[in-house]
Amino acid sequence: MQGKTEERMAFNRRLTLYLPPVRAKERLPVAYLQDGAMVKEMLEQLAAPVERAVKAGSCRPFLLVAVHSDERDAEYTPWPAGSAFSKGDNYSGRADDYLKMLESGIKPLIDSLYPTLPEPEQTAIGGYSLGGLCALYAAFKSGAFGRFASISGSLWYPGWRDFVKENPPARPFSALWVSLGKKEPKASHPLLAGSGEAALQTERLLSPYARRHTFVWHEGGHFAQVAQRMAQTLCWLFQREESDEDFQRRLYR
Repeated sequence: MQGKTEERMAFNRRLTLYLPPVRAKERLPVAYLQDGAMVKEMLEQLAAPVERAVKAGSCRPFLLVAVHSDERDAEYTPWPAGSAFSKGDNYSGRADDYLKMLESGIKPLIDSLYPTLPEPEQTAIGGYSLGGLCALYAAFKSGAFGRFASISGSLWYPGWRDFVKENPPARPFSALWVSLGKKEPKASHPLLAGSGEAALQTERLLSPYARRHTFVWHEGGHFAQVAQRMAQTLCWLFQREESDEDFQRRLYR
């Protein structure tokens, strides 16, 4: 890994940051990821393919902020619901508070400490499993982000599909990524068995609001190749896009 990492405490929680190898003071887009402890553990695996893509010119360099949580079942869920698992706790639905903390606290702090591109169009939020659910919920509740990614997201969550049907996002946005493992809809649990249909429907309903959007089927189940899936997602979110001038040149050549 050629980039460097930093650890910070902010608003009573830990942040793990990845800073790409770029020129000093080069302004960067930013990706905020949930489940910071998980991201920290796999950061070298995640960063290697991203750095190769940046070197090849297919991906823009970006600042990565992995936000840790000790209460993910509470902070990543949009409203209270019973546990999907017999031995699990109920979900208490505190994502609104979590997203407010990100938008009003952590994001302004990061923008003040690092040379970022602070506009929503240059700011992504993404996550895995419940973290992916929370990331897409942000599209409805926050205007601070413009690129959204749900990677094997828990879009089976009770009430989610009706919520997406009945509510428009807070604003149009730049990019939408939704992905799922091919084996995930084959789960025996009735809620999890609906994950494929829920993910496809979510992408279909949100795509009219996105400049770019995609749905990707990954090989394997929920826990397969997590670092590689995250790297693929981030490279897509920040892929180099042609300028208006290049588009016109290609259109009329």
